[in-house]
Amino acid sequence: MHAFAWLDRQPKAAILLAMLLLVGLLGLIDYSTGTEIAFSVFYFLPIAGAAFFVGLRGGILVASTSALTWLFAELLGGHLYSSVPIGVWNTINRLLSFGVMAALLAALRAGYQHQKELADSDVLTGARSRRRFLELVEVEIARARRFQRTFTVVHFDLDGFKAVNDRLGHSEGDTVLRIVVDVARETLRETDVVARLGGDEFAILLPETEAPIARGVVGKLQVSLAEAMQKHEWPVSFSLGVLTCIDPPQDADELMHLVDCLTYDAKTGGKDTAVYDVVAARLVSMTKPQPGHGAAPSGPRPRGDSGAR
Repeated sequence: MHAFAWLDRQPKAAILLAMLLLVGLLGLIDYSTGTEIAFSVFYFLPIAGAAFFVGLRGGILVASTSALTWLFAELLGGHLYSSVPIGVWNTINRLLSFGVMAALLAALRAGYQHQKELADSDVLTGARSRRRFLELVEVEIARARRFQRTFTVVHFDLDGFKAVNDRLGHSEGDTVLRIVVDVARETLRETDVVARLGGDEFAILLPETEAPIARGVVGKLQVSLAEAMQKHEWPVSFSLGVLTCIDPPQDADELMHLVDCLTYDAKTGGKDTAVYDVVAARLVSMTKPQPGHGAAPSGPRPRGDSGAR
């Protein structure tokens, strides 16, 4: 499985070149062993590698090269056909067999990719799925520890979303969710990841984002989301928890628990607000809210501060 993942990360041109070189090596071995020993099965390996990791065109190229290499190995090894058409017929049959295998493996890979994309994405909104988001957070945690990079995770849900479903119907509610994701993608950077965790619950991963920058990004997102809701006259606001990780927690589950607590603080403190916190060597509270964010919401809050939009 690790070898598969490693190959999947390599440039397609490099894989294709490696598969063609492997065909050449097989041709030399085929020539050396003579015509009495069947060697055709070994040509399937580079064809399969090219078709699966490069694509149909790469698979067909390697399949064609394999058929011609097999023919030349036979001829150079002293095998003589009674007539030229027989040699051509055999080569065409080998090419068709290799080509069919390449096409089947390329189709298998396309199906695999499609299923993976479905598993990685939320069907309704196109945002990342919960499972994929947690995987990306785990990667970011490991990267932060190795390279001392700060990142931020935002967690939020929709205040008043149930009223939209009850009064306007679930179809309108689905439209709200799709527009939330569209607005977030338009507002955020290309490197940021938007995920739907379930229902009206969302999360955002902001790689290499320190606390002051996170405040600016989240503030801009709050304004954009509020404008979108007002434009469609939807009675929806947003409660956000924002956790900046200098020294991140042990795993994604622990991190999401912490940021979920911040969202809870935002909701119990009055809703339509954002609560910020930082994880350094231990949980520490940020300094006073920056101008424009307002005062912290009232109510019990064990960590962080908040900024009202």
